[in-house]
Amino acid sequence: MIYFYIGSISNYDRKILSDYVRTGDVEVIELHEKYERPYYAWHLISIQIGVMFIHYAIAKLPGVKTVRIDASRALVRHYKSIQHRVDGLNWHLIPQANGTLFTITKRPLEPKFAANLTKAIVKRVQNVYDTIPVKCDRIARYLWESRKFPDPCESMSPVF
Repeated sequence: MIYFYIGSISNYDRKILSDYVRTGDVEVIELHEKYERPYYAWHLISIQIGVMFIHYAIAKLPGVKTVRIDASRALVRHYKSIQHRVDGLNWHLIPQANGTLFTITKRPLEPKFAANLTKAIVKRVQNVYDTIPVKCDRIARYLWESRKFPDPCESMSPVF
């Protein structure tokens, strides 16, 4: 199962994510709370509630447990927006506490899996975002006239 923790998402992105939820491919956890918080603080919530993680929490809410999963049983890919990055643009050039630079480890997918994944994603995107136009002249006249809707060849939506 793939889990998405969402604090802020555009309507455009939500459309594709909702389709993945509809088919049971992903589960979405909406990060909403009664108390307002800065955008970057939502990430801290996902650390507390996520079972699979890439950060070690220095504090946890009572009852929250950390479970270690063997790498052969789970894969964690950490994607995040850099729109609200608080560390600046050169975060990767600042030495860590141990004096070394942060390194980004590349773990490419197996070629056959990557090809199948790409094909599936393209198919999904086309299914979600491509609109199939209706042939308005094929809509039975009584359907729109009896409800006093406009001629669909002139307008697809009634204006109230």
